[in-house]
Amino acid sequence: MTAPAVLLLIPASSYRTHDFLEAAHALDLEVHVGTDQPQVLAELVPERTLVLDFGETEISLTTISELHSRHPLRVVLGVDDESVELAAQANQRLRIPHNSPTSVSLTRDKFRMRQCLAKAGLASPGFQRFSVASDPETLRASIRYPCVLKPTFLAASQGVLRANAPDEFSTAFRTLQEILADPELRKRGGERAKWVLVEDYLPGREVSLEGVLTNGRLQTLALFDKPDPLTGPTFAETLYVAPSRLPEAVQQRIRKEVEQTAQALGLTTGPVHAEARIHQGKVWMLECAARTIGGLCSRMLAFSGGMSLETLILRHALGRDMQTAQTTSHACGALMLPIPTDGTLHNIVGWDAVREISGVLEAVQSLPNGTTVRALPHDARYLGFVLVREKTPAAVEAALRKAWTQLQIEIDKLGASKSE
Repeated sequence: MTAPAVLLLIPASSYRTHDFLEAAHALDLEVHVGTDQPQVLAELVPERTLVLDFGETEISLTTISELHSRHPLRVVLGVDDESVELAAQANQRLRIPHNSPTSVSLTRDKFRMRQCLAKAGLASPGFQRFSVASDPETLRASIRYPCVLKPTFLAASQGVLRANAPDEFSTAFRTLQEILADPELRKRGGERAKWVLVEDYLPGREVSLEGVLTNGRLQTLALFDKPDPLTGPTFAETLYVAPSRLPEAVQQRIRKEVEQTAQALGLTTGPVHAEARIHQGKVWMLECAARTIGGLCSRMLAFSGGMSLETLILRHALGRDMQTAQTTSHACGALMLPIPTDGTLHNIVGWDAVREISGVLEAVQSLPNGTTVRALPHDARYLGFVLVREKTPAAVEAALRKAWTQLQIEIDKLGASKSE
């Protein structure tokens, strides 16, 4: 029997390469990879690596169609934000059932997503969109404070800033002008890089939901609390803990709101990663992406039979049985280690001590020493990840916080060593 052929669209900057390739091999799939920097992946997938420019849609679709003519593909899967739109367009071109390109495009444009949710009557912050070329001095008097400024297309809190007053708004807007002037980001964002979204700031607890859609119905895989308050001025996501400790009635409202959001956007199948806040007794949607959780965080999840999240998503994409997609009884969590200051990463001390903490599955430095780094809102990367499984969410959180105290980050700034 011929192994099913799949094409994974993996940006060179992705954390997800190893885990998706491992899942594909575990399922005995004929795996092909499309990437923007083939030298990074060619050794992992020899003779099955496509060179693609995710920003050149028609050229990339032609290349994918040529592959399909030689190796009929069962599915094209985008594993990160940068590749999900091309994957949707490729599936449509190849007549493979998938989310429509229009629905996936809505998830990649925060302004259009806000418009869609408002039209559907779903709870969503008030919002306005301004040209990035605007003079913030002419805008700031018309803004409701506090507010949050953000690019319309970036993820991982890159470019997201809170402003409590007009002076802070002007400073934040100029920071976004600097970020969006970067040629690489302008190319990635295209038309979306020309705009700044300004939303009402909503206080409240923040949660994240990991799920999968089948015929428009949501199956929740994990609901994460974010124990550290995200109040600004930047919004580094640091701790994720599951299962949620919120009351069951609130959890049910979150699940319902995510499903309704996906339906409003037109998403019907595949992974969903959603972010929401609980404010004034209501669930307010912040984000809804047609992909899985980012970074290395998926490794904290375990499903029946030891199945990984990536294996589950590939099985679902191939139309295989999903009834075993139940998380194990353990609680789990992740520490995403943020960049504390600008400079050159000299060293992170304490990884061995972290690995000795009870419940720690994995502790990984994700950026090599010598890397030039910038703190949020400029840099979307994390310095490393700590993944934990324990008996209870409280034990998970305690282990993650203990791990954080063990890590000493050394960043050289202008030639002087600084420890955070």
